[in-house]
Parts: sequence; structure tokens; C-alpha cells
Amino acid sequence: MTVRLALVLLISAATAHAATDRDRFVVDGHAVSAALVASAGKIVLGEPVLLELRVSNETADLMYLVVSPPRSGDADAFSVTVGGPDGALPTIPLGPLDGNGITGATRLPATHTHVSRLLLSDWVTIDKPGRYTITVDKRLQLGVGRGDDWNHGATPHATHLRLVLTVAPGSPAQLGAVIDRLGAKLLAASDDEGRSLGDALASIHDTRVVPYFVKALALPDWERQFVAIRALGAYPNDASLAALTRALALPGNGRIAAAQAIASHKTAAGVAILWALRGDPDASFRLEILHAVARLNAPDVVETLTEMSRDASPMVAGEAKRYLAARRKP
Repeated sequence: MTVRLALVLLISAATAHAATDRDRFVVDGHAVSAALVASAGKIVLGEPVLLELRVSNETADLMYLVVSPPRSGDADAFSVTVGGPDGALPTIPLGPLDGNGITGATRLPATHTHVSRLLLSDWVTIDKPGRYTITVDKRLQLGVGRGDDWNHGATPHATHLRLVLTVAPGSPAQLGAVIDRLGAKLLAASDDEGRSLGDALASIHDTRVVPYFVKALALPDWERQFVAIRALGAYPNDASLAALTRALALPGNGRIAAAQAIASHKTAAGVAILWALRGDPDASFRLEILHAVARLNAPDVVETLTEMSRDASPMVAGEAKRYLAARRKP
């Protein structure tokens, strides 16, 4: 399950942030609060902003909160809008993975806080300095108890939160300092925060992020490994290719994700590494090799596609034949 929003249970004191807005309300006689917090109130252009929606149970009783995919387009999805110097910013359209995830109840123990993390650049693109107003709307659904009957017993509450962000012009050196700060946080993060910090760092399109993702790929948790693999796919250089080649030793979906990232480089060196593994017993992995060969379109592409058209897997052989047929069309 891949989503751009990490939903975690906060069990320790939160780090201080620069800006916040708060909504207090009551659910079945129980006090609840929702707060919108930004990672910073002032940033330089190109610096990512992580937003947190913190929903707190302010009572001594067990409660539950219904969680769902952040950008599915349904009634429980987040709505993030931003107004700037020139008016409202256009919202980035939903992507193919934005609806991934499940809807269900998660426990909200006494005096605890549930945190939803959102990367602002998933919703809008800020491309000039100025003062921006960020508005987050979310239909919260909460109830008392474990939430076994959340489909019928949850109480809805529409929260509307707003904060202000100041964006200043930035220099390459300032952006480099942002990269170093985020990279250090990524490598030191808990599993809960790692994915969100990785997504934030990946949103900075600068080769200076590569060393941090190379290190993150060597960490033991899959969340940071996955975001590192995906990020390194955007940088077809030697350091990235070496790290992704090592990642081919990961189990299951990890090695397939690494193969996809290498294929996205569209380099002869990357395809050669994958081609050497064309006898791999995993047909899904061989399919990624096929796609890489076809995308590179090397002079010997017909020969390699022909070889793969004889693959033992009907899936792989069929795709190879489709690529060959497409090349024969006038």
C-alpha cells in the first residue's frame, strides 16, 4: 500500500513548529482538538513544507479516528488550497497512486495525538517568493471506544484550518543548507517519520540529495529504502546506479523497485546490469528487464526483444512480442 500521507500515533512530545491553527470541538461529550502545523513559517524558494494535522484526544477515555487515503477524491479526503500574491494556486491533479490505501478506524488513546503528514508540493507548486495562505479542510470522523462499529457510529466533524507561509528568494547555498538539514533528519528519523522526510527531500530536484538517498538505501526499514529507490531513479549518475545495483539484492518488491529505478535512468550501463540478470527465476523481474531494454532502444533492441519473446513466461514473451509488433508498424 503506497500513499503520500503517513498516519502515525504520536507518543512523545512534538517538536516545536513555526505556525499553527487550532480547532477545538466535542464528540459524544469528549473534548477533541485538531491543529494544523507547518514545518516552518518562513522558507526559501524550493524548500519543501511538511504539514501536520494533529488530532488530539483530550480526555482520559479511549477514542478512535477514522483514517483514509489523503487524496482519493472522496468525502474523507484532504482538501489543500493555497492563495498567493497572484491569487489561488492551481491544484495538482490526482495521480494514479493517490487513491491507494484503506479506510478504517485507528485507536486514539487517552491524551494522545494522531498525526497526518502532508507534503505541500503534492498539492500545489510555489514558484515565486511571497506570502501564501494555506487552507486545509478535512472531514474528521471520531467516536468513543475501539471503533469496531465505526461505519455506523462515528461522529463527523468538518475542520477548517489555515496558516500563513512566507517564501523568500533563495540562493544555491541556502538550498544546499536545506538539503543537508533534511538529509540529516531523514537518516536519523524514526520509521514513522522517515517516509515523509524522504518524500520532502525527493521533492528538491538537485543532485546534492543523492548522497543522502544512497545512505538511506542502506538503512534497515523499507519505508526509507523505498523512497530512496524511487528518488535515485531520477539521477542517472554513477553513485545512484551503484546504490540501486546493490538494492537488486533486496527481497520481493524491493529488487523490482530497484530494477524499475535503474530502467528509468535509460542508460546503457543500467540496462547492461539488468540484462545480465535476464535468467532470473522471477518473471516479474524479467519483465522489468524487458521494459528497460525496450525503452533504451539500443541498436540491438530487435535482437534482445526477440530473445525475450521466447521467455518461459507467457507474460514476458507476450510483452516482448507486443514491442516487436509495435516496431514493425509503419
